[in-house]
Amino acid sequence: ISRMLPALSGKAVVGKECVGVIGAGTMGSGIAISFLRAGYPKVILLDVKEEGLARGMAMIKKTIQGDVKKGRMKAVVDGDVLKNRLIATQSYDDLKSCDVIVEAVFESLKLKK
Repeated sequence: ISRMLPALSGKAVVGKECVGVIGAGTMGSGIAISFLRAGYPKVILLDVKEEGLARGMAMIKKTIQGDVKKGRMKAVVDGDVLKNRLIATQSYDDLKSCDVIVEAVFESLKLKK
């Protein structure tokens, strides 16, 4: 998102306070990173498996820190992103406040229903 709309990169998005991403795998983590880069104030990453959530959060942290190293993001923003704007959860109840929810789970018809 932020690469396609560079004018939005790092700026607060008006009208949408919270986005949720269900699934912390490669796709879900990448989507969460895009929302953070685009300036969304609160991104909630949900995965029902603790180890999947931990892997996703580690990938996001590494990517954000890489952005800081490459000068794409300031270190102050990095700290803000990881402490205040990104929330990890295993509870669907935590998505109640989200304006938008994106599903990025593995292909299981049972799960997607």
